[in-house]
Amino acid sequence: MAEAIVSAERVSKQYPLYSGLLRRRIGSVEAVQSVELAVHEGEAVGLVGESGSGKSTLARLLVGLVPPSAGHIRWLGRPLSEWRGRERLHARRQVQMVFQDPSGSLDPRLTVGETLAEPFEIHLGGRRAEHRLRVERLLQAVELPIEYARRLPRELSGGERQRVGIARAIALEPRVLVCDEPIASLDVIVGAAILRLLGRLQAQRGMALLFISHDLRAVATLCTRIVVMRAGELVEEASAGQLIARPAHPYTRRLLCAAALDLNAPDE
Repeated sequence: MAEAIVSAERVSKQYPLYSGLLRRRIGSVEAVQSVELAVHEGEAVGLVGESGSGKSTLARLLVGLVPPSAGHIRWLGRPLSEWRGRERLHARRQVQMVFQDPSGSLDPRLTVGETLAEPFEIHLGGRRAEHRLRVERLLQAVELPIEYARRLPRELSGGERQRVGIARAIALEPRVLVCDEPIASLDVIVGAAILRLLGRLQAQRGMALLFISHDLRAVATLCTRIVVMRAGELVEEASAGQLIARPAHPYTRRLLCAAALDLNAPDE
């Protein structure tokens, strides 16, 4: 099998639980429980589950935004804790994330061009003219007009803002892209268009994809392997075709019955 770009080894994450006005700690909540998951070079993996199942917490663990309470996260085969300094900064370029809320993940004070140029300024340096050319290429990659570089996020639709979020995430050519519910806040037609865009980008760039959603049918259109999460645990894993045709776990069957996304709607 191809190299695992990012993986979780018996990873758990607990959050403290407080009560009362004095915020007295009374225990903890286990959001992720002893999870094993690997995303390999070039593959598309779907992670599905209802709200509160631990999907977003696992995503943040995998990209290093929060530390695990137990277990290990590995990037390129090495524990995340071993990546330090400039080496860690370089490794972070390989694992990027697209967030659920495109409005909340974009700085409202920056134009689209400034937002997309920022990764290049931080990681690559160079001249502004070079950054402008890279920004134009990114906008073309996510099918937005070049003149959008001068717009602010509030001047864009929700689908356009999400395309900007995707462009920013692929700016440094990551080897794996973690997408945390990227169509949850979009309407059906726009969401389907974003799915097709992600599929095209993955095929063109050869990057691995971890696509997180509560909608099993949406995931099945994009991913070849699907992992099902419930109450912080992984309860089923199979190829997309097998899981859709013969779901083994009752919870998976309920998710499948609840899915209702029209994936054949035309782009607008």
